[in-house]
Amino acid sequence: GMGGWIGINQIGSLLYLSVDLVVVNKMLGAEACGQYGAVMMWSLMLRNLAGVVSGVFGPTIISLYGRRDTAGLVAYSRRAVKFVGLMIALPVGLVSGLAQPLLRIWLGPAFEPLAPLLMLMCLPLCVNLAVLPLFNIQMATNHVRLPGILTCLLGLGSLGLALLLAGPVGWGMYGVAVAGTVMLTAKNLVFTPLYAAHTLGLGYRTFYREMLPVVGTTIGLAGGAWWAAQRLQLHTWLGLGLAGLSLTAIFAAASYQFLLTSEERAHGLRLIWPWRKSVLP
Repeated sequence: GMGGWIGINQIGSLLYLSVDLVVVNKMLGAEACGQYGAVMMWSLMLRNLAGVVSGVFGPTIISLYGRRDTAGLVAYSRRAVKFVGLMIALPVGLVSGLAQPLLRIWLGPAFEPLAPLLMLMCLPLCVNLAVLPLFNIQMATNHVRLPGILTCLLGLGSLGLALLLAGPVGWGMYGVAVAGTVMLTAKNLVFTPLYAAHTLGLGYRTFYREMLPVVGTTIGLAGGAWWAAQRLQLHTWLGLGLAGLSLTAIFAAASYQFLLTSEERAHGLRLIWPWRKSVLP
């Protein structure tokens, strides 16, 4: 039963994530499809990165639920949401803020006008990817039927909205991106945290506290990257890399100092340097 509903969930996910190119190709032509696909690559890369990282937390979440350690499960899941969110906030913020010089250097000046499309695809990922560890709670508690049904329904809604916005409304490939972004973000911002709290019998605000700093940090980093792109002459990979490294250093220092508790700092350092546990707090 669980496998069947997870399969239905994956079908709905395909409607969210993989039908965009088909719609763009059929409605706008091969040239627009090529442009959309090139820009979409960054979004897919960020999704794959977050998927790999969030999968690390799955076995522990399932183990904690199996031991009926609800308090430990909640604390660990909240920490996982925060870690994944802050980890993904860095590339999401950099790609979104540096979208214009990135496309110009990578694909040429002809793709520079697609910078808003890249920002539209990537910026909402700070929400959609931060909640990935909470999907493990659904599997641990075997509450996968409702998420599967809802994902399929919203996936079909995303397809219908994409056809409407790209065609009659006239938004073109921006309409396709808006449709997928709106539907997926609505699901992961509203349903996923609430349903995870509901399955554990907790208050509806349980997992929102960790998401707020992630969203704020991502927007701030994207704004700083956009400001740097407007002020600096970024025409080479070296210049773009130096700008990214500078922003990364600022982001890492600010996150470590202001967004992490002492316990979270120690836990994060143990993940990075597990062989030096004895010298960490």
